[in-house]
Amino acid sequence: MSDKKLLITIVSFFIGLCFFCFYSVFQIWSKQCWLWTCVPERTFSVFDINLPAHLLPNNAIVNPMITPSEPSGVESGNISFFWQESGNLYGGGLDVDRYGTEKRAREMFENGLYWRSKGSYEKHPEITYVSPIADEFLTGCGSSMFDNGYECRLTARYQEYLVDYGSSIGRQMSESKFEQIVMNIDQQMIRLLDQE
Repeated sequence: MSDKKLLITIVSFFIGLCFFCFYSVFQIWSKQCWLWTCVPERTFSVFDINLPAHLLPNNAIVNPMITPSEPSGVESGNISFFWQESGNLYGGGLDVDRYGTEKRAREMFENGLYWRSKGSYEKHPEITYVSPIADEFLTGCGSSMFDNGYECRLTARYQEYLVDYGSSIGRQMSESKFEQIVMNIDQQMIRLLDQE
């Protein structure tokens, strides 16, 4: 009888070990985290964050938020918009990514700063708003590293969320209007995180 109990114990141990390994691999693959490193479940999604249409240029074409073909986070969304002004095409976009850990969000924020340094972004004197709750918050304006002309950008981290908003600047999208959109996005994040 003791051999049978030993065999059952060994088989049970290996079944439990296999289940634990499968669950760990699934968690790492789907959530980019492992056991206690995972961020808490949220009652909202990146798709609950939007651009305030009333602050965009009147003739702007706003695409609905989509999941990028190569999402960088556990959950990723992108909104793009375009408008014409004086025969030229202008545009911008909002990227929101949720990562499996705050550490990964911090790394991606730092990575974004590296790429931002490839352009000539500097703090603009008219854009003074700073988020009261963001863990990291940076705005700046300058020549796009992709030769898209003069633009302003926001890069902000809210716990495990990374928000990147950028827009061309012209007559219909001034630095002041850009700042109003930044404030609106920040207020959305405050509201969503406060409901948790």
